[in-house]
Amino acid sequence: MLVLPAWYPTASQPFSGPFVRDHVRAAAALNRMVVVVDEGPDSGVRGLFRLDEERDGEVRVVRLSYRPSAVRVAYLLGVLAVARRLRREGTPVDVVHAHIHRMGWVAVLAGAVLRRPAVISEHSSEWPRRLMTPAALRRAKYAFRRAALVCPVNRRLQEAIESYGVQARFRIVPNTVDTGTFHPRAEPRSRAPTRLAGLRRAGPDAPAPPRALPLPPSPSG
Repeated sequence: MLVLPAWYPTASQPFSGPFVRDHVRAAAALNRMVVVVDEGPDSGVRGLFRLDEERDGEVRVVRLSYRPSAVRVAYLLGVLAVARRLRREGTPVDVVHAHIHRMGWVAVLAGAVLRRPAVISEHSSEWPRRLMTPAALRRAKYAFRRAALVCPVNRRLQEAIESYGVQARFRIVPNTVDTGTFHPRAEPRSRAPTRLAGLRRAGPDAPAPPRALPLPPSPSG
């Protein structure tokens, strides 16, 4: 699967889209995943684009930089160059998977050239917050109509997308959860009362803060 994320953690932006990385890592348990990270325009690029590869665990990551004067065309050509490289290696692309609507147009165009389906996962809060610009909405409508699937992460997000008049083949796919970290307790929770303490910085005339009070145990333990 060739993944085209709008956000993905990088050395300079380690907290950019960690949920996209979690999604990719979960899929990598059963699929070969190659991520093309948009590194943005770079005046030092010779030619139209530059590809730099690295590994992120089981995931192969290609960082794509391109000439500032040819942003959109260069990005699409860079994605297709990655696909050609994979085909020469004997591992052709089966699915082009975009994360976030702004990468959808690249996914559907690349999918059309490669004759492979394009899937778009949507996480963006721009839809429910009514922040979609006319140009972004046109590109999203173009991509969503042509995608094999559009996967909002929850029902509310799908309804927000549809409120713009967007039509697509929707299927809700929630964000992934690391069950190694987030899981029910193996043992019963202690019924000892919980104490809360508040700390603040106060001037000499401020009243004394209230003392910490014990809280009763929750009904569920």
